[in-house]
Amino acid sequence: MDRPLLSKKKTIISEHLYELPFDQFQRYKGIEEVIRLLGKNKKQRILDVGGYPGLISDFLPNDETCVVDVIPVRKPNYIRGDGTSLPFRDNSFDVVTAVDTLEHVPIAKRSKFISELLRCSSKYVILMGPFFSEDIQMAEKIIFEFSLKTLGQDFANSHPLREHLEHGLPDMKQFESEINHQGCVFEVFPSGYLYHWIILNFVKHFLFTIPDSDDLHKMIDKYYNIYFYEDDKREPSYRHMFVITKNRRASWMKELKRNLVVNQQADMQDLSYKMQLFGLLFSLFDLGAKRELHEVKRRNIHLEENLRNLESQLENRESEMGLHLQEKMLLEEKVRKQDEQIGKLKEIIGLNEKSLREGET
Repeated sequence: MDRPLLSKKKTIISEHLYELPFDQFQRYKGIEEVIRLLGKNKKQRILDVGGYPGLISDFLPNDETCVVDVIPVRKPNYIRGDGTSLPFRDNSFDVVTAVDTLEHVPIAKRSKFISELLRCSSKYVILMGPFFSEDIQMAEKIIFEFSLKTLGQDFANSHPLREHLEHGLPDMKQFESEINHQGCVFEVFPSGYLYHWIILNFVKHFLFTIPDSDDLHKMIDKYYNIYFYEDDKREPSYRHMFVITKNRRASWMKELKRNLVVNQQADMQDLSYKMQLFGLLFSLFDLGAKRELHEVKRRNIHLEENLRNLESQLENRESEMGLHLQEKMLLEEKVRKQDEQIGKLKEIIGLNEKSLREGET
């Protein structure tokens, strides 16, 4: 029977990876854990479809990894390509992954995309991403609107959630039906506790409004990734991870769930915790409003100072213009007198010429 060695031993990843944005860390740490649990202590060939910028090699440095994405990157084993037409033979990889990618694929091409993942895999396909629900759709709309209002249209135009809203999130039941139709079996795991996801996205987008906040971003992400990641593997989750195998007798799939899911139901204590998070969020907005008010006052003082300088410059220019006008008037008076003198001289010269002519006659 094809039964992989399941190990509960915690794996160690490079410390700098904990400074990745929490959402990005969540995805690839989850992928890394599943592949470790499924592995038999030997190197595996892994293809990450839509894996820009190639983080999978950082999380799985001892495996043979390859990335395909439409965005080009100069990196070893990184191929520019389309997930609906992968340039590989059947069963070329032990594991094929697609992390937060399906929702960016136009609806008409999603079935072909899924088929290509399964075709290139000899053992497992791990697909992770958000699937449609009213709660998730509302959460994404809130975050997108917040980014639009706080960071402007240009930022919102390049926001990953824009394509989610344009294409629509995948339907989970339809996706499950597609997998069953392909003759595969699967298990589904929650990833990214929804209430954490929306609160931290508010915080992260707020930080984008603060100049030179890169180090603060990393500090917050690192703290969250170290202390909150394990608690995020529960419902309601922002995304779900499908672990799919072509082996229909893979009874060990149930064991994955015992290792990867945090069994924690929402109760009054959880509700109180959520209210505290929202209280923290509103405190953050209040801090932001005060900071913005202080910034407005600072700009007003600066503008008033500039206005006074301009008024002073204008007065000096007007004074200079007054002096120039006075000089002009004096010059014009001088020219007028000179013209009068020239006129008189011309008159005298005319009289003299007349007297000469009379004398000659």
